[in-house]
Amino acid sequence: MPVLNRSGTLNRRAVYWHYPHYHSSSIGPCGAVRAGDYKLIEWFDESICGSGNEFELYNLKEDIGEQNNLAKKNAEKS
Repeated sequence: MPVLNRSGTLNRRAVYWHYPHYHSSSIGPCGAVRAGDYKLIEWFDESICGSGNEFELYNLKEDIGEQNNLAKKNAEKS
């Protein structure tokens, strides 16, 4: 609760989540990791992302709207 109330901090190096199902807004199964300023997403359904196992990498400090996918430019991070 302190983190949600902005009165505490989250003492983790990374936060992981898994979204194992489909949503009516065309969001499909994926997994993601947030570490520092970076967020990495892996899409598991090729019909959703186009090529299967598609990765997206964003620097959220510089791109909060996730408009600039850095996955191909920064392959060492993805």
